[in-house]
Amino acid sequence: VDLIDGFRNFDWLNVGAAGDVNADGFDDFLLGVCGGGGSLQGVTYLIYGSDRLPASIVVQENPALPDGIVRIVGEGSMEQAGRPGPAGDFNQDGFADFVIGAPGYQVFMVETGNVFLVFGGESLPGRIDLRSLGGRGIKIRGRNVHGGAGFFAGPFGDLNGDRLPDFAFSENGLVDGQPGYVYVIYSPYSGASFVRGDSNGDGT
Repeated sequence: VDLIDGFRNFDWLNVGAAGDVNADGFDDFLLGVCGGGGSLQGVTYLIYGSDRLPASIVVQENPALPDGIVRIVGEGSMEQAGRPGPAGDFNQDGFADFVIGAPGYQVFMVETGNVFLVFGGESLPGRIDLRSLGGRGIKIRGRNVHGGAGFFAGPFGDLNGDRLPDFAFSENGLVDGQPGYVYVIYSPYSGASFVRGDSNGDGT
């Protein structure tokens, strides 16, 4: 994979498996660039698997023409949304889903990091803006201010024995002696409908 156009020395590159996001029989992979974007919001690239992949894949941040690569762009400056990992078929629709950690912040000592669960599908758009993710996924906010939630985000297998994939993400404790955390997000129970929005009725 050859990265050109817009990538800087500040960029931190992270490679992650994605599973078969478009259910075409080939596994796909994710390339996260924490310093991507004009204001370091981070860009993650979903590159589809195929039996006809070239020896070298050229990845541009802003290509002149569609190139079959999905670009997932962070929601704001300094978010650094470039730490991807697989989530299995979290919503049980037949398409592999994935997570993106965005541990950065725009306002020091005010914001937490975030983790985004992005749903797979047969035909994802060429660009997904995490600022307006909508029904394409779920945003999970961190708990600790300046805690860098999402520095690690990825799969942990089936932790509760329901035969569905679960995932986890980390959060540091950097303020006033706060501890760090690892959060486990369980996949919906087998046979239950997947609920978007305020699933537990607590107003959030």
